[in-house]
Amino acid sequence: MSDRNGDENTVSPFLLAIVRAKALWSTWHRSSALHWTLTHASRHSPFYRDRFRSLGIRPEDVHGPAELSRLPFTLPTDIAADPFRFLAAPLSQIQHIWETGGTTGPPKMAFYTTGDVRRIHRITRFGMALRGIRRGDIAQICFAFGRPSWPIGSFLQAVLEPMGCLILPVGNEQPVEKQIQTMERFGTTLLFSTPSYLRRLTEEGKRI
Repeated sequence: MSDRNGDENTVSPFLLAIVRAKALWSTWHRSSALHWTLTHASRHSPFYRDRFRSLGIRPEDVHGPAELSRLPFTLPTDIAADPFRFLAAPLSQIQHIWETGGTTGPPKMAFYTTGDVRRIHRITRFGMALRGIRRGDIAQICFAFGRPSWPIGSFLQAVLEPMGCLILPVGNEQPVEKQIQTMERFGTTLLFSTPSYLRRLTEEGKRI
C-alpha cells in the first residue's frame, strides 16, 4: 500500500488515520462494555453487589481491561454454593438453565435470558455457515437430550433448524450399530458428538 505520488513502501496517511481511529474506538468499546458489565452486576446481582461492597470496589474505579487485576476471582465453590445469587436478571426473564454434571460436588448453574440465547444462536449459526453448513445438510446429533447438564443437543437443534438442515436427534444412548444404520439410511452429512464418542463410533464401527 502506498501514497499515490509517493514511494511504494510509504503508507498512506489516510489509511494510518483509519487504523489509529479504529484502535481508539476498539479501546473505548472494550472499556465501555466492561464498565456496563460491572455496573450491571453490582446493581442487579446480589453476589457481586456484596462482593464489591466488601472489597470497596466501585465499577467507576475500573477504567479498562488493564485494571482487571483489581477485581476478585469468582471460584467454582462460589457458584456452587448459591447459583441464584449470581442472577443479574429476574428469574421470570430466564429462558434456559444449564448445569454441570455435579461429579465433583453440587452442580453449578448458568442462567440465560431470551436475549442471551438468541445472541448465542446467531453467533453459532454464523460460524457454522462459515464452515460451509447449508440448507439440505443432514445433521446427526449424538449428544444427550433432555438433561440439564447436557443442553448441547437441543442447542444444536435450535441452531441448525433455521439453516434448513434435516435434524436427526439420535442422542448418545443408541447402540453403535443403530447409529451407523441411521447414517446409511439418511445419508448423514454432519455428525455432532464428543471426541470420545466419535472415537467409539469409529473403532466399533470398523468391527461391524
